[in-house]
Amino acid sequence: GLNLVVPISAAGRKFFGLQEMSRIDAMKQMWVYIKSHNLQDPEKKRNILPDEKLKQFLSCKDRIDMTEIPGLLSPHFAK
Repeated sequence: GLNLVVPISAAGRKFFGLQEMSRIDAMKQMWVYIKSHNLQDPEKKRNILPDEKLKQFLSCKDRIDMTEIPGLLSPHFAK
């Protein structure tokens, strides 16, 4: 489930500073990062404008919809 704590990828360990975490906690931490780095589009809050660190971690483009985040995080979790 979403609350299950599992090992995360090397990139995930570097980004979050943890060895393992739940998908729920990853989403919470992702939003802390997005808000603290002011990465939401001021015009359209659903859009995230990733900085270089986030782009590299999520392997994403210059603009993502917030609904894409769970799918972009998925490869960082053990199956």
